Amino acid sequence: MKPKLASVLAIVLAVAMILSGCAKPPAGTPQPTPTTAAAQPTQAAQPTAAPQQPAAKAKYVIATDAAFPPMEFVDENKNIVGFDIDLMNAIAKAMGFEVEFKNTAWDGIFAGLESGDYDAILSSVTITEERKAKYDFSDPYINAGQAVVVRADETAIQSHKDLPGKTVGAQIGTTGALAVQEMQGVTLKEYDTIDLALLDLVSGNLDAVVVDTPVAADYALASEQFKGKLKIVGEPFTDEWYGLVVRKGENQELLKAFNEGLKKVKADGTYDQIYAKWISGKGVAPVAAAPSAVAPAPGFPVKIAIVVPLSGDVKTFGESTRDGALMAIEEAKAAGWQIEVVLADSKCDAQEAANAANKVIFEDGVKYIIGEVCSSASIPISQIAEANGVLQISPTSTNPAVTVNEDGSTKQYVFRACFLDPFQGEVMASFAKDDLGAKTAAVLYDVGNDYVKGLAEYFKGSFEAMGGTVPVFEAYTKDDTDFSAVLGKVAAANVDVLFLPDYYAKNNLIAAQVKEKGIKATLLGGDGWDSPELRFDLFEGGYFSNHYSPADPRPVVQNFVKAYQAKYGVVPDALATLAYDAAKILLQSISEAGVDDPAVVKDKMAAIKYEGVSGQITYDAQHNPVKKAAIVKIEGGKPTFYKFVAPKGAGEEEAAAMPAVAPAPGFPVKVAIVVPLSGDVKTFGESTRDGALMAIEEAKAAGWQIEVVLADSKCDAQEAANAANKVIFEDGVKYIIGEVCSSASIPISQIAEANGVLQISPTSTNPAVTVNEDGSTKQYVFRACFLDPFQGEVMASFAKDDLGAKTAAVLYDVGNDYVKGLAEYFKGSFEAMGGTVPVFEAYTKDDTDFSAVLGKVAAANVDVLFLPDYYAKNNLIAAQVKEKGIKATLLGGDGWDSPELRFDLFEGGYFSNHYSPADPRPVVQNFVKAYQAKYGVVPDALATLAYDAAKILLQSISEAGVDDPAVVKDKMAAIKYEGVSGQITYDAQHNPVKKAAIVKIEGGKPTFYKFVAPK
Repeated sequence: MKPKLASVLAIVLAVAMILSGCAKPPAGTPQPTPTTAAAQPTQAAQPTAAPQQPAAKAKYVIATDAAFPPMEFVDENKNIVGFDIDLMNAIAKAMGFEVEFKNTAWDGIFAGLESGDYDAILSSVTITEERKAKYDFSDPYINAGQAVVVRADETAIQSHKDLPGKTVGAQIGTTGALAVQEMQGVTLKEYDTIDLALLDLVSGNLDAVVVDTPVAADYALASEQFKGKLKIVGEPFTDEWYGLVVRKGENQELLKAFNEGLKKVKADGTYDQIYAKWISGKGVAPVAAAPSAVAPAPGFPVKIAIVVPLSGDVKTFGESTRDGALMAIEEAKAAGWQIEVVLADSKCDAQEAANAANKVIFEDGVKYIIGEVCSSASIPISQIAEANGVLQISPTSTNPAVTVNEDGSTKQYVFRACFLDPFQGEVMASFAKDDLGAKTAAVLYDVGNDYVKGLAEYFKGSFEAMGGTVPVFEAYTKDDTDFSAVLGKVAAANVDVLFLPDYYAKNNLIAAQVKEKGIKATLLGGDGWDSPELRFDLFEGGYFSNHYSPADPRPVVQNFVKAYQAKYGVVPDALATLAYDAAKILLQSISEAGVDDPAVVKDKMAAIKYEGVSGQITYDAQHNPVKKAAIVKIEGGKPTFYKFVAPKGAGEEEAAAMPAVAPAPGFPVKVAIVVPLSGDVKTFGESTRDGALMAIEEAKAAGWQIEVVLADSKCDAQEAANAANKVIFEDGVKYIIGEVCSSASIPISQIAEANGVLQISPTSTNPAVTVNEDGSTKQYVFRACFLDPFQGEVMASFAKDDLGAKTAAVLYDVGNDYVKGLAEYFKGSFEAMGGTVPVFEAYTKDDTDFSAVLGKVAAANVDVLFLPDYYAKNNLIAAQVKEKGIKATLLGGDGWDSPELRFDLFEGGYFSNHYSPADPRPVVQNFVKAYQAKYGVVPDALATLAYDAAKILLQSISEAGVDDPAVVKDKMAAIKYEGVSGQITYDAQHNPVKKAAIVKIEGGKPTFYKFVAPK
């Protein structure tokens, strides 16, 4: 951060005029909607192959009042610098345009905008209702709320919630003073300038100061007067959002470019770096550095031992465990914890581990132990810890005996952060049987290692219980290096799989001799394989179970991976991850206990609820978390994520995560996403784009090379045809995801079919999308959604059977294939069930006055009114329905599914949809959480179907193994895909048969009502 250069007067003026601040929201938490802002908080970015250029101009002039550090100010070299400046430059670079900054005094900055002296203002401008009436704003880019500043050695005050009973300073007349006045039990002391308040704070005359975050950052983190003496605690506790400002109705292309660029720089970590540089002062943005929140410091010193193998056969395991635990501890120290670490080498040996435990407990006076890695070493440590009231948490010891006594009772002072060997054994046995089709298995194991022997026995028992046979179950000792005899038995048995549950060093020896013997069995293993020292070339095509995958899309995982990689230069393995979580669990338990007493801390740990990198952790009666396992495949000489497997009986939160990422095919792929990004249904296009890009990002993280071409088809037949021609003939695309609307998908499908380009539409429900006029199937065209005939039948049946309707009116757009088709299917089904449709009226796309047709509806006094159009047109109709006083229950199709539907006008209505976020399947719940964490909203059906469509396409390309749509289409036609919107296999016309969700508008919001399956 730059030295403080502006005068106190300049800061006071800026504070008085802007009354704002800045702070970054916590990871995984969407920015709250600004109470006074025009725009919603930004979503996460959608990566594209190259910078987007929605801006019409190559260069924009941006005004800023460079007198408000650290947001914008002039440095010692006369350059305009600061948070806003770096952010704007980063966005311009991401979006492919240039910016020129114009230093403009605040008192004339808006007048200059209005007179056209520059294109926009980026100068810490708070978004207010009054300003929104005169100007247009971008999405909010930072929350400038009030921050709490305390002395650097303060430990009792961790946030604004700790201020009652304290004396707090603030500048007179500012929002900070007003905020303090509203706090119960807080004594406010006001000052003419903020630096006087901070001086009193340093002198001990105040407990805290409340001020805008930018001002707090400048004084507490950069000022030579206060640097090192003050710190900011907690998050901002008020919302004051900043935005880019343009003239009303003008420069909309710049707003779009800014918003899209903001998403990009947030997604790639650039935003975090800028935030760290100017606001947090930590070199790494708080979100990225601390995927899980740091528990409040307890106010007393803590001594913790990390007991791990730092020498011997599995020293890399110990090193990873040490690094993960230390990363969590360093984060805690930065947040005010006083922690002394004692490091001990236990060598993954029972006697050495016992010696290490005795030393750290009786010589070093340690009360808390993180470790060991190996179960055979953790067990003796646990016995010593339990006998002496020392709390132990093992990150990775998976043998049940670690936390359980011989008599079956639970060791009260011993916990773990990993799943158990019985689960690992069952997972790999089930995988061998169900996924690999194995009928016979061989198992080799170290008879003297509790972990290895236990895992071998659990695999054997599970595999045989599932109908498999294990003709070879052979033991060896720790010191064995020649495995020719036992491998001779394996070769003779000609088994399908060979299970090697040992650690990487021993398995390297065995696998080399397996290769020499010419044994073709697929190699399988457990989490002991997870090491960079595993000889991946010897295990090609093999699989092992693990505790986490760096490809897990949850933000808590991705942020941890980035922070760990930045710190240590490598992607964290499961050892580092579980050690990080174990340390966090221990610290949270100590914090909640409030005393340095393991007898109290153990009870807090037993009752803990912790959201970690390796999953959500609560403990069962034996101090074991129930967690999902990741199956990892060795492919192309490296470990790649294959799928998640949940334990039986696991809660929804930890069960079966997202659909598996198909293995990368080893060649680049170009995919077009053709959707409406402008026009009446642009939110449909945006959701579709976001869902598809989420799947593509997951694939890229797993090694895919994908170039995305984005095209706006506007839900218009001609625009869609233009877009299809462009992406095929100019961009060279072979695969298209889109369009949303049937009327636009049909012309795309005709072009795609004629040119051998594979198209999959996420949401186009008209039968003609995949079928030619002569009734034949379009060979290159598929969809991920059910059809309009089914939707029409579902809603007609629902109206008759659930609502008891006898009469219905139907209004539809005569020029829209989707709307017209759905109207006709509803009418046909309703009449076939004995209902009558006295009003079946058409309108055109451009109609806005529906008084005539609604007059007929009112006169018919129908029970239900079916409106199958999209949300924008239905909003117009529903408003006029209300004006007419029509009491019919409103019904619709999936075109209603948009946040822009006027829910107040549809209260009590129902519509059919392709999925519901209330679907209890774990694959749905995990997708909803991941999407919401990424984009800040619950995914609608458009996003969900687009995600599934992209996954189906990638799986088909992966299975084809060539970049040829003629081959890929055949793989897609035969696909079996378990997705968020349901299990998908295709019928002869490339349509999936799927259930529908009925959604009710209740209390001004859509709520899940019931599922309806196809007949």
